[in-house]
Parts: sequence; C-alpha cells; structure tokens
Amino acid sequence: MEASQPITIRTLAADERAAVERFFLEELDDIALYWRFFRTMTPLTVHAYVEQMRFGNGCVAFGAFYGERLVGVAERPGSLSCAELGIAVSNQLRHKGVGRALLDYLLHDAWTRGLKRIQLSSLRDNRPMLGLAERLGFKPLREESGEIIMQALRPGD
Repeated sequence: MEASQPITIRTLAADERAAVERFFLEELDDIALYWRFFRTMTPLTVHAYVEQMRFGNGCVAFGAFYGERLVGVAERPGSLSCAELGIAVSNQLRHKGVGRALLDYLLHDAWTRGLKRIQLSSLRDNRPMLGLAERLGFKPLREESGEIIMQALRPGD
C-alpha cells in the first residue's frame, strides 16, 4: 500500500467502536497488539477493551484514516494535567509517517488543552516507538520490568 494518499486525522466517537475493534483485530498482527497492550490479546480481550473506552468522557481518541480506512489509533485521558498515551498503526503503513502524524496531532491537542506533560510506556524491544518518541521530544524517565517510561513536557514549561 502506498502512502501517497493523504492521511487524515480526526477525533473518534463512541459510535465508531466497531471500526476501532476491527482496526485492532485486522490491521495489527500479534506483535503489534502485544506492543500496544503489553500482553497477548484475543478477539474477546480486544472487544472488552474497546467497550470500556470512554470516548469524549475522560478519554480522547484520534483516528488516522487512509481514505475511509482506519489505519491508526491514538488515545489519551482528556482532562488531567499529565496524561499517558497509547498509539497503534496498521502493519501495512508502518514507517510511512502515520505514527508521527498521530503523535504530532495528539501532542498539539494536549498542549492546546493545557496539559503540562504526556507520558508513554513502551516495551524495550519496541524500537520504532522509542525512536519516534525521542524524535518528538520525549525523554526517558526510567525503566521498569522491561518497559521504558518516557515523558514530553509542554513547550515553554
């Protein structure tokens, strides 16, 4: 798949749960699911996760779309001064700028809403995520049980 078609990013709504669930189950392989959730996921656990997502009610979820197809999801709590994020990109569109576009969008939205810092946890072997986070200004805070905790501060703070 080419990345020549522009990727569009927008806020996801609760009525798009089925699309989010399909994304996790059809666009990600087992390794990508493990990197995103830090555990083995089954269709049942993916369904349960998506059902508990609080779209617009304490959580902000953004979708990256390639045409009409959902190819990336980024989430963060919506109203805290510090938020932890989650991000996943379709296996077919990795290393094509989708993750960067999602993370840029999420950070801009967070800073605009007054958040002071964003944290992420990544498994040590998820080098693509760690590299992207560093390029976007995240700094390592600590390592715990194979997870690297990183943080980005709002510019000017």
